[in-house]
Amino acid sequence: MSITYKWSIPKMTVNPSVNGQTDVVIYADWMCVGTDDVNNLTAAAAGTAKLGEPANPFTAYNDSSI
Repeated sequence: MSITYKWSIPKMTVNPSVNGQTDVVIYADWMCVGTDDVNNLTAAAAGTAKLGEPANPFTAYNDSSI
């Protein structure tokens, strides 16, 4: 039996300014869908992650390649 997982981040909440940094992602909504490749059964889980303070060096959301 093999299970394939697909992760996605369907939504991010961006704060215009945090501690002098701009365009800071403060929340990320995530979803994980697992599919059993043999029986073709699917299950999903979702949640929201609150992110910590901006790191140093900082990359603004609009400047990221994600």
